[in-house]
Amino acid sequence: MNADATTPTHGPGLFAAFVPWIVYWVLVGGVVGFGYYAKYRERELRAARLETRLARAEIEALRAQFQPHFLFNALNTVSALVRDEPLAAERTLARLGDLLRIALDSDPAEMVPLGQELEFVDRYLDVEQARFGDRLRVERDIDPKARSARVPYLVLQPLVENALRHGVAARRAGATVTLRAALRGERLRLEVADDGNGPARRPIEEGVGLGNTRARLELLFGAAQTFDVRAPAGGGFAVAIEIPAGAPS
Repeated sequence: MNADATTPTHGPGLFAAFVPWIVYWVLVGGVVGFGYYAKYRERELRAARLETRLARAEIEALRAQFQPHFLFNALNTVSALVRDEPLAAERTLARLGDLLRIALDSDPAEMVPLGQELEFVDRYLDVEQARFGDRLRVERDIDPKARSARVPYLVLQPLVENALRHGVAARRAGATVTLRAALRGERLRLEVADDGNGPARRPIEEGVGLGNTRARLELLFGAAQTFDVRAPAGGGFAVAIEIPAGAPS
C-alpha cells in the first residue's frame, strides 16, 4: 500500500485553517492593549491636570498670604510718611500700585523669565525700603545670562520676605539681603541670604512661605530640584534653590 495515500496531510491546509483564529486573537489583543493604553494615558492626563490645579492652588494660597500681610505693612508705612514726607508717601503708593497690578495680572501657573521675577522683587523691595529705611541694605549678584532662564512665578518673593521678617526686622541695626542667581550648565541656582541674627531655634523650622515654596518646587520639578536652607552658627540665614534652567517637563 502506498504510504502517501493513507497518511493525513498536516501541511499548508492545516495552517490555513488556523489563520482566522490567529487574526482574531491578534485583533483581540490589539483592542485590549489599546484599551489599557487609553486608560493609562487618561490616568496620566488626570494626574497632569491635578498637578496643575495643585500648583495653582499653592500659588493662590501664597498670593493670598502675601497680599494682606504686605498691604498692612505698606499702608502703615505710607500713613507714617504722609505728614512729614508726602513725596516719599506718593512714591511708595505708586510702587505699591505697580506691584499689586503685576501680582494680580500674572497667571499663577506660568513660568516667567527670571528677569521678570527680579523686577517684581525689586518693586517689592522698593516698598519695603520706605518702611525700613537704612536698616535694609540690598546686594545683588545676578549672572546676566541667567535672566532669560524661566522660573516659577513668585518663587523669590517668599524667600525675600522671610529675610526681611527674620533678618532685617529682628535687628535694630537691620541687615543686608543678598540676591544671587547663576547658571551652572543646564541648571539655575538662586539664593536669598541675609546677615541677620539667624534663627532662634535649632533645628530650623520652616514657616508657611518657605514650606509653600519647597512644596511648589517638589510638585513642579520632582527630584530635579533642590531646596537648601542654611543658618551658619555665627548668624545669618540663606535659602538656595536649584532647578532646571527651563520649564519643567
